[in-house]
Amino acid sequence: MESRIASGDKIINIADSTSREADTEGITGFMYGCAVNALSQLWEYGEELREWHNKEYNYEGDGVVNPAILTIG
Repeated sequence: MESRIASGDKIINIADSTSREADTEGITGFMYGCAVNALSQLWEYGEELREWHNKEYNYEGDGVVNPAILTIG
């Protein structure tokens, strides 16, 4: 992601595709959520990533959405 950001790309445009490129071993939804949470706290672009991630789940509040949570209605 950082090389793409350095080239002028925005996280909102590359987060989905680059996360799939990085997933070479098939991580779970929980593992993905943990990675987003860690990056959101430690990475220079973490807040932007957190906001993009949460919007993918129609959430705009604090914290990081756990994509492993399943709601049955």
